[in-house]
Amino acid sequence: MSRVFLSSTYKDLKECREKVRILLRKMGHEDIGMEHFVAEDKRPVDKFLEDVASCDLYIGIFAWRYGYIPDGYDESLTELEYRKAVEKGKSCLLFLLHEDAPWSPRFVARGEEASKIEALRNELSTRHVVSFFKSAEDLAIKVGTAVYNWESQSQSTLSDIFISKVDKGIKEGASREHDSEIIGWKKTSEKYINELKKSYYNNGLVLFLGAGVSYSAGMPDWNTLISKLMADMIGEELPKELDASEDEMQIIANELQKIHGFSPLLEARYIRASLMDKFDKKISENLYREVNKTRIGASELFDSIVKMCMPKRTGPGIRAVVNYNFDDLLETCLRELSIKCCPVCTNSYFVSPDQLAIYHVHGFLPRNDEDYQGTPKSLVVFSEEGYHNLMMDPYYWSNIIQLNCFLENTCLMIGLSVTDPNLRRLLDVAAKNNNVPKHYVLLKRLLLTEVLEGNEKKKFKKNVIEAFISTHHRIQEESFQQLGLNVIWYESYSEIPSILDKIRE
Repeated sequence: MSRVFLSSTYKDLKECREKVRILLRKMGHEDIGMEHFVAEDKRPVDKFLEDVASCDLYIGIFAWRYGYIPDGYDESLTELEYRKAVEKGKSCLLFLLHEDAPWSPRFVARGEEASKIEALRNELSTRHVVSFFKSAEDLAIKVGTAVYNWESQSQSTLSDIFISKVDKGIKEGASREHDSEIIGWKKTSEKYINELKKSYYNNGLVLFLGAGVSYSAGMPDWNTLISKLMADMIGEELPKELDASEDEMQIIANELQKIHGFSPLLEARYIRASLMDKFDKKISENLYREVNKTRIGASELFDSIVKMCMPKRTGPGIRAVVNYNFDDLLETCLRELSIKCCPVCTNSYFVSPDQLAIYHVHGFLPRNDEDYQGTPKSLVVFSEEGYHNLMMDPYYWSNIIQLNCFLENTCLMIGLSVTDPNLRRLLDVAAKNNNVPKHYVLLKRLLLTEVLEGNEKKKFKKNVIEAFISTHHRIQEESFQQLGLNVIWYESYSEIPSILDKIRE
């Protein structure tokens, strides 16, 4: 994260400043400017010049106003900020309003101020490579490109910062700090659990369930499912008289993986093109093939989730579930306990107030359709084209459902790695409306033993690896907070049920 000083006059460039500030935050930088003080051009001179001196990058935006001239100075504060940046040798990105851009006459200087802003603009154009913009949107695009190029050329790239942090950790004795770090993240996780507990009883939570939840109950993970579908496809395509063996089909499957760059989305699209109308049926068959039919969904994690979903007399509990899985495991478990629930997989289904809505945002494939008569057929988002549809249609029902959950509720993500591009996009949109992260995600910490596994023969210092792990966790937390997510860490998957039980109890 870099400190970026944003300099301009205020009243005429308010919209432009806001666009740039949003962009900088999305790029992971800290913006510094007048918004942190008062919304006018009169502001503390010394403080602002100190901020210029301490910044990593100066961005100057100049239209047709010269700006406020502080008492005791001959130059405007905007010009003083620019001069301080040059004096301190700061990297300067300069943007001038284009002469042909439409602009309100009330924001155009007259008289002596007009001469001063014209002279300053001429100096900037002569002394620097400047960019010209015609609107706030045009400015944001140009600033984004310029900042990206600056990042690429800067000595303080992310890798350099990372290495310097690791070096600093080593010099300060990272191994001695390891115990205190463990205490620190565990205290933070307990704090987040208590916050979730309050939301659970006062306002209600929305659970977001990922593949890790179904996997714990015996369902195949994505790669296993793709592999099974690939075998089905090969069996369908090859002539029966060839009687292909499992080894032969595996050779073919391995080559197809290489061709598709080991991308499950591309593989799924390829399989769908072969299986056509049989695709969804084959997914369903392979989904439930290995599951014990007499006690489906049996796992400690699943039991904890089901307990959370039970109706409560003392508070709202769980308001809804957003399920990224196709299966009906949760519905089956809830129905066994006579808990009313309703799977929702399209925008044309009504959920009654006494039912728990379970939104299958990537589609719903129950084991037995007869158990869910009246539930509309859904689009199964499993291959590349399905994801494209989600990304391109902002008004798709599942996008609206998820966005509303993020905006109106507190959400807890379980079994989700949060790598899905559409989910991250929706979180990014919602985060713009919330100054403080209000959602939570359960993530597994990287352990020293896991990093060292397979590297026993290599030379290393334990404190170097510990410093790397510590820095990784810190950067991971910062990146998730930009998406509006607080990280609740755990070291073993077996800890998740107890975390959920703490929230419920």
